[in-house]
Amino acid sequence: MAVVDDLKKYKDLLDSGVLTQEEFDVKKAELLKQSDNNVLNNYVQDVTANSNPTGVRSNKSKIVAGLLGIFLGSLGIHNFYLGKTARGLTQLILTIFGWLTAIFIIGYLIIVIVDIWVFIEGILILISNRGSKWHLDGFGNELND
Repeated sequence: MAVVDDLKKYKDLLDSGVLTQEEFDVKKAELLKQSDNNVLNNYVQDVTANSNPTGVRSNKSKIVAGLLGIFLGSLGIHNFYLGKTARGLTQLILTIFGWLTAIFIIGYLIIVIVDIWVFIEGILILISNRGSKWHLDGFGNELND
């Protein structure tokens, strides 16, 4: 089962963005050539097809999360809703800091940057498909459509 373990490691690297899909496919093909076992090949196909790390459906809605991101995103509400508290707290703190320093003009720049960031996040959540990182909550569970 060393092939399966190696493939899981490469899949984790793909999911984290270290490997591209093409690099992953090359590594996968090399690993599968090492094994002629059909049962193992079927198992490998199942592992790579399932991009939901936990295999559990979230009770969170992607539509709610996306709309919160678009309309209240600068407060980090959508990330708090999804359980991504560190990101939500970062957005909230940057927004507060931006408003506190708005008198120095730099604050407006911070506010605009955060607003663009959260608007794009909201759109990405709304258009996400199953299997993408934008279709997962903070615990790795697949969002409801």
